[in-house]
Amino acid sequence: MSDAEAELTEPQLRLHAIEINEKSHVHSWKLMQIPFTMFNVELKYLRRPNMLEDIEPRDDIVLSSGDVLVVLGTADKLNTLEKYILTGK
Repeated sequence: MSDAEAELTEPQLRLHAIEINEKSHVHSWKLMQIPFTMFNVELKYLRRPNMLEDIEPRDDIVLSSGDVLVVLGTADKLNTLEKYILTGK
């Protein structure tokens, strides 16, 4: 199988940003409470309003409105995770 064929058959990983707001299912949760492995995605870093640097994920970080989770995964897994984070479903 050539590289071009592999690109067509294997799901591609991509980065995706999910913004937390007051109505998000995971608002006020600690990062460790979100089951990233269950969704087969990896949390790469966190962005916070008014902070210039990306934040390395730590289990004790509590999510608040305006936080942005940057996760790596396939499109279908990322969509499922985003729905869970925003609605709990």
